[in-house]
Amino acid sequence: RSLDIIIHGFDVTSQEVNKGFREAMKYACQHWALHLEKARHEDAQTAEKLCEFVRNCLRSWFQLAREINTDSDVDDLYLAIEIASAWAVCGNVTLR
Repeated sequence: RSLDIIIHGFDVTSQEVNKGFREAMKYACQHWALHLEKARHEDAQTAEKLCEFVRNCLRSWFQLAREINTDSDVDDLYLAIEIASAWAVCGNVTLR
């Protein structure tokens, strides 16, 4: 669900959070990787959402996470990417 919030809550064209998504985006930006880590590797829908996130939202997520979660540091963001990468490797997901 956190990946869905990020994918649909961010307007890539305007580089802004869609109206009504700010609080949900704050939570999702902080916790999406931990939720992903708990997902089953056989879940094709989750794998597709991860690929969509990487293709369309990764850079925007990084910028937005730094903006709305001022108490987080780069290490937290790097850890999220490491968790996603490890999940993809275990599930043989090709991030395209």
